[in-house]
Amino acid sequence: MTIVIEGPAEAPHVISLVDFQPPERVDGKPWTAARIEGTPTPESGWAEVETVELDPVDEDPSDPALRSFTLSSAEDWLRIVFLDEDGAESSPSAIAATSGPQFRPTLSQVSAVLRARTYTGSGDDDPMSVLAGGELAGEFNTETRPTAEQVEDDLIPQACVDLARAVGKVPGVLLDDARRVAALGAAKEIERSYIPEQTDPDTSIYQTLRLTYEEKSEDLRRHLQWWALTQHGSN
Repeated sequence: MTIVIEGPAEAPHVISLVDFQPPERVDGKPWTAARIEGTPTPESGWAEVETVELDPVDEDPSDPALRSFTLSSAEDWLRIVFLDEDGAESSPSAIAATSGPQFRPTLSQVSAVLRARTYTGSGDDDPMSVLAGGELAGEFNTETRPTAEQVEDDLIPQACVDLARAVGKVPGVLLDDARRVAALGAAKEIERSYIPEQTDPDTSIYQTLRLTYEEKSEDLRRHLQWWALTQHGSN
């Protein structure tokens, strides 16, 4: 999926949202427009960035065509809501990050995979002392090891790079699948980088994450191959 960034980081980006699947309609009413919404963080409120009329409208609303959009936005995250002529709305699409691969997971998604490591502590370099004496935060923050900043600035981007190298481009219809795999990759690297003394035994969290990540990465790769064959043929 192509992202072209023009100008400084704080300026609007030119974003391509490629191959998003509108929900099927069984009432015979086609989707007629798409509202692109943006937000600085997925946990905060969403606001309209642009509304685009769909052209052509689907002749068969039960088999809607894939839709792609190009727009300018300074928001960090985007999603799509499809509309019909009566104003009815679809559920929001998968979110798309505008910095790095669009399947970039959120901090909350990585924290959910590795919640048992989100302890606050005294700052001791020994990670096990943090687990023993800290409080379970539920999400990485300024007092966890690693911190939220380290997860977002270092571990999540690297996990995205690794996955992108393994599977290539990801269409909008599979963003959520890729995001879950990237979150596993980031969690795996947290274990390997910050708690290396617990990566050797076969029953360690790291080994479980590594095996699950490899399995899900391969599943995603197969799904992408199948999707490419069914949507675009051998070309």
